[in-house]
Amino acid sequence: MKIIVFGTLSKNLGWKQKEIPWEKNMTPKGIWKKEINLNFKQVKPALNFEFCDWDETVPKNSELAFLPPMSGG
Repeated sequence: MKIIVFGTLSKNLGWKQKEIPWEKNMTPKGIWKKEINLNFKQVKPALNFEFCDWDETVPKNSELAFLPPMSGG
C-alpha cells in the first residue's frame, strides 16, 4: 500500500510517498504511529482520495494520505 504526505509533513520526514506492506486490520492511526509518529495536530487522513476516520480499516491496495492544515486563500 502507498502512504503519501504533504506540506510540512513531507519536509519533516524527508519523503513524499512510501510503499509499506499491507496488513489485516490496519488503520490510519496505527500507520501514523508506526510509520510517521510526529507530534502534528489537525492532520487529516484520506483513504483512496476521500477523508476518513482515524480508526477506519484500510483495505488492501489502498492509498493513504496524511494532510496537514494548509493556509491560503
